[in-house]
Amino acid sequence: MKKTIQIALLTTILTILTACGTNYVVDTSNMPEEQRLEHEQFLADALENYENAETDDEKSLQAFEIGYQHMVLGQHGTAIPYYEEVLEYDSIHYPVLTNLAYIYETAGKTKKALEYEQRLYDQYYTEYAEVNSDMVRLLLKDGQIEEATKIVDTLAEIDLGKKSPLFVIDLYEQIEKAK
Repeated sequence: MKKTIQIALLTTILTILTACGTNYVVDTSNMPEEQRLEHEQFLADALENYENAETDDEKSLQAFEIGYQHMVLGQHGTAIPYYEEVLEYDSIHYPVLTNLAYIYETAGKTKKALEYEQRLYDQYYTEYAEVNSDMVRLLLKDGQIEEATKIVDTLAEIDLGKKSPLFVIDLYEQIEKAK
C-alpha cells in the first residue's frame, strides 16, 4: 500500500513538472555541477528501480523517470525509447507525448513532433490551451496554414476558447504572420 501511494505521488509530481507544453524547456548548458550529479543519481536510482520493478505500473513509472532524467541531462535521444515504453502502457500519457513532441521539434523533425502533438490534440484540445497553441505552432512551422486555422476556429467555438478570447486572437495573429 505504501509503495502504491509513493508511486501515485511521484507520478503526480512528474506530471505537474512536465505537463507544461513546450513552454517547459530544460536548459542543461548552465546546470551547476551539483545539480547535474543529483540528476545523474536520480537516473541511476530509476534504472535500478526499473530493473527491480515487479509490476507493469512500476516499470512504466520508472521508464518515465528514466526518460525524464535523460531529458533533463540533455540526452534526448536516449530518453525516446523509455518514453515510447510508457506509451505502450498509456497511449495518451500527456507528459510523455509533450516531451516527445519537444524532443523531435528541437531536433528539427517537425513532422515527427506533429505525430505526438496530434495525439495530444485529439485527446486534450478541449482541456489544455497549450495543446492548441503547440499544435498551431508546429503546423505553421510545417507550412500547414489551413490546418492551423481550422484548429483556432475550433478553439474559438469551444468553452476553452470562449474563456480566453485574447489567447485565440494571439493564435490568429500568429497565423497571419505565417502567411
